[in-house]
Amino acid sequence: MAATVYFTRDVSPESVVALYRKLAIELPGKVAVKVHSGERSNQNYLTPEFWKPMVDEVHGTIVEC
Repeated sequence: MAATVYFTRDVSPESVVALYRKLAIELPGKVAVKVHSGERSNQNYLTPEFWKPMVDEVHGTIVEC
């Protein structure tokens, strides 16, 4: 079975939420949003503020590993 892949060139909190909504699923219960945001000095570092809209969307808690 082929997987469906969603892609966006817009790397923003809004596009992450839009991609999640495109899945048309609901995550019941407690949701842990596991992220690896990278190193703070790295140009690709994603701040906790970046993930806040997605965490709010799923009523979750960030778990960074």
